[in-house]
Amino acid sequence: MGRPEQTATRRAEDAHFQSSSHPLASPLPRLHRQHQLGPRALQPPTNAQLAATSTMSARAALAATRESFRKLGRGQVHLKYHRHLPVALVQLDNPAKHNALSGRMMAELADCVDQLDQHQEKLAAVILTGTGSSFCTGFDLDVASEHVFDPTSGRAMATLMHDSLTRLRELPLVSFAAVEGYAIGGGAELTTTTDFRIVTHSTQIRFVQLKMGAAPGWGGGYRLTRLLGPTKSLQLFLSCKKLDGDAAVRWGLAQTVCPAGHALHTALDTITSYLGVPLPTEHHHPTSSDRVPARPPVSLAHGSRTSSGAAGLDTSTASSVEDEAGDAARGVWGQFVAMTEPVGLEAYDGHSLKSVRAIKAAVVAGDRTVREMALEVERDAFVTCWGSEENLKALERAAATAAGKKRK
Repeated sequence: MGRPEQTATRRAEDAHFQSSSHPLASPLPRLHRQHQLGPRALQPPTNAQLAATSTMSARAALAATRESFRKLGRGQVHLKYHRHLPVALVQLDNPAKHNALSGRMMAELADCVDQLDQHQEKLAAVILTGTGSSFCTGFDLDVASEHVFDPTSGRAMATLMHDSLTRLRELPLVSFAAVEGYAIGGGAELTTTTDFRIVTHSTQIRFVQLKMGAAPGWGGGYRLTRLLGPTKSLQLFLSCKKLDGDAAVRWGLAQTVCPAGHALHTALDTITSYLGVPLPTEHHHPTSSDRVPARPPVSLAHGSRTSSGAAGLDTSTASSVEDEAGDAARGVWGQFVAMTEPVGLEAYDGHSLKSVRAIKAAVVAGDRTVREMALEVERDAFVTCWGSEENLKALERAAATAAGKKRK
């Protein structure tokens, strides 16, 4: 037994370390002393313990942000799976606002990434697209002006989006953005999340953050620079230049351009070529819930190669082929259905899903350390201007313009 004064000292120390005011009391586990080393030989927390505690705190804060944003605005994000192929579809659905992301949609996007991560062993690819004739026009202005208008809430939004989009990008799944119509501001940043971008001749990609008194806040600054290099990225951010589909391919931002209404079909066609399987040709009659884009007008401008191969044919033959291709393109939407997990892959006989996932994992592995540092710098830079006088004025102007268009 120890001397009475030692016992008293230990009891006092025990009470001190159990007190909630002590920095080591929570959330770290209580540190047990080694009695043989004496009454003051407490072991300090290891770097691993500190890192684990920091990670737990960050995850808890992120979860709280997700749930608070879930209450903000309308719109939905759907996760669907192909009926016969190991392919998932993430569909942004807020057509009244050209698929601008509300807080609710940001939370649901994070939910979708959770589900994709859970079911990744049954998948090889994922397609990100929008409902109707637009991809995404950035952040919902109503939510921005009413709820997310200062640096603190701006940082919370940026942290949530950085986490969701980074996790989406780093899934061992080959990813495509099927970009119809507008991809503006944050929507343009979303296009940089995926491995490949399929655009149409009428696609309009535009980084307008400067005009909004803001800066890239969804990871687009880092990702665009990785895609195009610093010089071209600065050009696009500072000029707010509009890129149609053909220009996006010339700049190296997109890989394939196709007619309007065909982006999803072309993305799926490309995926099946990578997997070594034919594109399913089942005839599906889509319902209104499939959110099929309206049939686009046929355009053979530029003499560009299209997914139908119609360029170069005489007008009557080309129109016939384009009509047939348009039907096929719209039918692709019906091949994706909302399910709790991928099913119907029993007949799949393409390339190894494990190999596809391993290749993707290898490609993104070397980017992690640089990415974490770069996104932290981007978040810090973003909050210096989000909620500033210039940003709030730009949001007000944009909201007034939108309200004027509604009245007309």
